[in-house]
Amino acid sequence: MKNTMIELVTELEKLPKTPYIETLISKAKEGQFHDYRSKALCGKMYAVQCIDHVQMHDSQLTPKDSEALQIIRQDIIEGEYDEPFTKEDQEIVFKEIDEDPSVSERDRDFFKSMMKTPEDKKNNRAGFGKRYF
Repeated sequence: MKNTMIELVTELEKLPKTPYIETLISKAKEGQFHDYRSKALCGKMYAVQCIDHVQMHDSQLTPKDSEALQIIRQDIIEGEYDEPFTKEDQEIVFKEIDEDPSVSERDRDFFKSMMKTPEDKKNNRAGFGKRYF
């Protein structure tokens, strides 16, 4: 799987440097399209919406550039850029949950029990494990 903050940036940087493309690159670098670091409800849907906006409004794109952007868009939809949940992501998400006064303690515990890294799952520390079944 490709990372939106690394490989997507690399792909977008191959396109001509229009203001619209530069905005896409900036958003990708900031993590706005990332599965777990985006403030958007779904970073991938936001990425697709942004690409659609660029394709509709960037008059500097050639048909070839637009086709390349369409391929990137389709790759996002098909899961090519679905990041795994890392320990760093977990720390960021847990910090946000802990600092959000609207999240009850019970909900905090529930969210944290569900948001485990592949390493946590491998070590059987994810939600329900062998100890329950």
